[in-house]
Amino acid sequence: MICLLKYVLQGLSFRQSKDEFCIRHVLYHLCMGRLWAEVYGVVSHADWLVTRFEMDPLELVLDLECAASFVSPHQPILRLMGQALRMELGELRHDYLSVPARLVGRLVGYESKEVQELLDQLREWAGPPEGWYATVAGKNHSC
Repeated sequence: MICLLKYVLQGLSFRQSKDEFCIRHVLYHLCMGRLWAEVYGVVSHADWLVTRFEMDPLELVLDLECAASFVSPHQPILRLMGQALRMELGELRHDYLSVPARLVGRLVGYESKEVQELLDQLREWAGPPEGWYATVAGKNHSC
């Protein structure tokens, strides 16, 4: 757990971490320790979301739902994130880099301060070289 917290606290890239076990299980251990600020620090980090989603999309949704099952100050936002990603699972399985953009799209209508702070953090993610918005805008969607 300490290994991954350094990424949160120092603002390092999760995508550079080779510690798959730590990335997979940090959220559970933080919840069990009732370290709610750190839980929010991890789930609001776009790099962790993308890295975790790339490992296993459904596991990320289940992680968020598990974290939302704890009574905490961040329970509503964790629940919203889990629900939003669950609705996007089909599309995101083929384009995991657009996780931050899809979350922004799903949560943009919520006016709570916590949701707006999350959206600001997700919008600031540098993402792939062409930027996070390009992962959605560059797709050719057909009906």
